[in-house]
Amino acid sequence: MTENISLLLTGLFLFGACDKLKRGGLGDHPVDAGGQIACDDGAATCSSGWRCLQGNCVEDSGPCHRNNECENDSYCYCAPGAANCLGGFCIPYGTGPGRPTFDPGCNSADPAFPTSEFMPPVISCQWLAPGGAIVTVPLVIDLDGDGKSEVVFFETVRESALHDVFHAIHSDCSEYFSIQLSGNLNFANHSLAAADLDGDGVPELIALLGNEPGHPTISTFVTVFDNHGKQLAQADSPYFVDFDGADASAPAVADIDGDGVPEIVASAQVLRYKKGQGHLQQLWNNPPRSNQFFPSWGETMSLFADLDGDGKQEVVTGKMVYDGLTGADKTPSELHIGGVSVLPQVADFNGDSKPDILLVGLSGDELHVKIVDYTNNKVIFGQYTQSVTYPSPAVVADFDSDGVPDFGLSTAEFFFAYSLKCIASNKPADCLGSVPGVLWQRDTGALVLGGPSAFDFNGDGQVELVEHDRCWLRAMNGADGKTVFASPLGGTGAIPVVADVDNDGHADLVVAGGGSRTLAGAPDPVPCPAEVPGGSLSNARSPTGVFILKDPLNRWMPARSIWNQHTYHVTNINDDGTVPKRETPNWSSSNNFRQQSGGTVAMGKADFTARTAAVPTDPDSTCTQDAGLRAELCNRGGVASAAGVAGTFYDGDPRIAGSHVLCSANTTKVLSSGECEEISCQWINPSQSSIPVWFRANDRGDGTSVPAECDSENNLLIETILPCVTRGPG
Repeated sequence: MTENISLLLTGLFLFGACDKLKRGGLGDHPVDAGGQIACDDGAATCSSGWRCLQGNCVEDSGPCHRNNECENDSYCYCAPGAANCLGGFCIPYGTGPGRPTFDPGCNSADPAFPTSEFMPPVISCQWLAPGGAIVTVPLVIDLDGDGKSEVVFFETVRESALHDVFHAIHSDCSEYFSIQLSGNLNFANHSLAAADLDGDGVPELIALLGNEPGHPTISTFVTVFDNHGKQLAQADSPYFVDFDGADASAPAVADIDGDGVPEIVASAQVLRYKKGQGHLQQLWNNPPRSNQFFPSWGETMSLFADLDGDGKQEVVTGKMVYDGLTGADKTPSELHIGGVSVLPQVADFNGDSKPDILLVGLSGDELHVKIVDYTNNKVIFGQYTQSVTYPSPAVVADFDSDGVPDFGLSTAEFFFAYSLKCIASNKPADCLGSVPGVLWQRDTGALVLGGPSAFDFNGDGQVELVEHDRCWLRAMNGADGKTVFASPLGGTGAIPVVADVDNDGHADLVVAGGGSRTLAGAPDPVPCPAEVPGGSLSNARSPTGVFILKDPLNRWMPARSIWNQHTYHVTNINDDGTVPKRETPNWSSSNNFRQQSGGTVAMGKADFTARTAAVPTDPDSTCTQDAGLRAELCNRGGVASAAGVAGTFYDGDPRIAGSHVLCSANTTKVLSSGECEEISCQWINPSQSSIPVWFRANDRGDGTSVPAECDSENNLLIETILPCVTRGPG
């Protein structure tokens, strides 16, 4: 995108068709019947900025892999047979082979593509924190109501004293808010949660705020913030911690009794938020019964689930189960694991349509895994142990497409994929692990703090597992653990979050973390394993920050635009950020945990672009008091768009802070696929010198866009405006 903008700025559009031809320097070349400049494919007969394509000179607006990278009403042309659109370049709609007037890819569902065609992801945008650290799971939720999501996270800054900064960034990584907190969040180890707690259509943010640094006793308080990061309410009492030191926990949200008022759980404390009150109502507060520090940022991770089918949610926290409303102990005897810190997940592993609790625990340097049938108080998997350290929370998904959920987790030594079928004495051939219950295992580079997530990126029905360790961000085939794509964004990181952040109908990857690749406690250097795209990595620091990644061809499947808590599962939150009054049990529908769902298929959408009007400035303008600005707003999508689509003129790049709105206008008619309409508005007190003016289609001037469209990043037009000089079309 930056390369395309640079090319445009070095050759800004002049006015009218005649000026455009003069800029191309095409001279007396013959024009074919379609109005394109004829040329000789075998010779360099087109001027700079143009190229000969199948007998016609077409304007070359820079390299691309996909339409979303093209501006000024252009599309990405890929030569027939070119692998992954290598060598693609942007040319105006209506030119090139077939002279397409709209994008047929916006007319139907995105097709699946084979695993062999996966490519390393590209960084769509990044927010860097060279002096900070980020270890919490980033949240993805629409805070400002513009149809695109924000990413919310904490940063710990190591200056003269540790302090924590509360951040939210837009889908283009520009800052939405950044607030330094007066309290200390215990090195920002706590994760966040988000939901519309009061039903007003705007989400609230939930954090675990520590007391002031230097306080003799570390205490942590559940705190609610508004969608701009302003504190609204806080618990009167901290939740219990069973050990000396900072508790690393994660809040969760659910409506326990279906009364329309959501509850919040952190550790073993349940609270309610009521709008306008500065404190949170406490329902109960119990000890979490965990007695070791668990360094995977989730010592007392908690979740809600209706385990007994009475329509009311229980709280599962560590190795305990409590009644959601009263805090009464409902822990089955088989759930207890003496002296072991536990991270719980819930799914139906034995196919009886009832919930089972998966426990991932740590005792010294020993990993424990166990699955308990809650209804029958029966162990159905494990307890299995392995000598490893730093186990992560688990992801639950059907790795091998056999209809039965499996689970996977990272440790400081290996990634383990477990399957119930692999505990049989005669294990199936695809059980490649050397110990009971392990489907496969692999060295991943180690030191994973957050754990894995899952998504079917290419739509082939086979889930991919995503994890972020000290060396790589990688996606692995669920069935055998082979890497399908990787990026060298290593360092200490959190769970990689899959969500459609920019609402373009395709999944994105949100990755937070970075820093040292050196494995703690190990000899230095410890080489990172080779990965796709090949080769090994040094121990050089990986950049620290938040990164939004895409497939280079933007082919990843549709995904939901929300990920609202550490213990995310598809049914715990609605698409609009509201909390379900009666949550559909996840184990009766998708039957997974930390796996993102497919979202709405991107089909039958409009796609808005912009191009220079024949007369970009109004001849009737007074010049000194106003200037009429004109541009053509086009629909290059697969379906017609209703009237009233907005376009806005700016005095700079609208994606960058500091640009100002000059004026806005709307279309007045239905635009069919491939149709354009000239729109205009008055720039009051215009500049008296030539300046670059930017125009963006589907932009209401307040940072929002309506309606949703097929591509959201090909809406810009840049042209030089001379407000007191008008030029005709030739």
